[in-house]
Amino acid sequence: MRGQIEVLLKIFPELADETRIGDFDQLLAIKKGMVMIRKGLKTIVVLAIGAATHYSCGAPTAPTSTTNYGTTGPAGEQDPGATDSVKTPGKTTSGTGTGSNVPTAAQLAKSSEFFLNKVQPLFKGLPCSDCHNAPRNLKDPKVDGGTGILEHNKMFAFLKDGKGANDNKLINKLLGTIVHTGGKQCKDEAAQPCATIKEWYKTVFGDGVLSLGKIEGVNREGVIAGWAGNIDATTTAYEIKLFLDGDKATGVALPNTMANLDAYDNGLSGPHAFSVKLPPALIDGKPHKIWAYTTHNGTEVMLAGSPFSFQAFKPKGSSTNFNAIGFNGCNGACHTFTYETRWGTMLGNGMDGSWTATSNAAYDKISGRLGHGGPGLPGGLSVAALQAWFTEEFGTPVANP
Repeated sequence: MRGQIEVLLKIFPELADETRIGDFDQLLAIKKGMVMIRKGLKTIVVLAIGAATHYSCGAPTAPTSTTNYGTTGPAGEQDPGATDSVKTPGKTTSGTGTGSNVPTAAQLAKSSEFFLNKVQPLFKGLPCSDCHNAPRNLKDPKVDGGTGILEHNKMFAFLKDGKGANDNKLINKLLGTIVHTGGKQCKDEAAQPCATIKEWYKTVFGDGVLSLGKIEGVNREGVIAGWAGNIDATTTAYEIKLFLDGDKATGVALPNTMANLDAYDNGLSGPHAFSVKLPPALIDGKPHKIWAYTTHNGTEVMLAGSPFSFQAFKPKGSSTNFNAIGFNGCNGACHTFTYETRWGTMLGNGMDGSWTATSNAAYDKISGRLGHGGPGLPGGLSVAALQAWFTEEFGTPVANP
């Protein structure tokens, strides 16, 4: 048995130091692997060791869309976060907000002191040290996390890249909301090391710079949707102030609304969404922009996504082009087509994701691009009339108004 263990340690020298194994389960997996070798099950032990190293460093996640954030450091050492992929709506780090501000000398000094006293000791320990420490990062390039996590300037760049204490590149990596080869390291924001990262952020920047919400979109019928809430005060409902075609100083003030609906709200506990439709007089098909604000601790805060560009439309009421399409032949057994229902269908994007007279949900259906649940497309439907109706209602939409 002793000789077999020595062979095992020659193959996997990092296992000689049991402190390199993240927890008891991983160490148990190693010891079970040694027993399997003694029984001659050498194939299975490789799987056991593989599982242990997988647990130690976390399973790599295949990125869905990659943005290059990091740089390459000395001796080929990869800066943590060199390639991150956004996975969760609402938890993106765009580099605006605090990330685009130049911190003062006092803020940098305060940040450095906090990092050295509280953050660095956490990062030196498990599980971070399994991937961000020699010799592992030198022996296995596949899990080379580099030692940049122990450098204040590198980690501070991640901390300030985002919108607040609970939404910045550093905490998002630890929460697994952007890709981290080491996997999710905090079960939630209250767990370590995320709790300390939030404390670090607030120590440097305070609460006033927190992004408390976001405009998620304005649909083509003029409905503005978003959310606002504070993870540290989940029972608080925030009032939303909206301004059209200018900020709070120059824009047209719209009726205020409350963020208290049960809809998408970035995963906050409780209902923190808002949805409000523009007044009919302001739905004119022209390109517009909307700004949104809320108030936090007496300070007005602009929501992320502001200004949001959009075009909104309303039906003209009647159209000879609609009548020329020939939908009357579809009414009966399966459908009841009206001007209003088909107008609503035209608002949907086409199969290619664009929205034009030749690419929209109604066009794709009657042109045969999409399947048809009935016995077949009725003859006589005019695609040309549908195109003309689209142009009559919407003109030539602006791709990015």
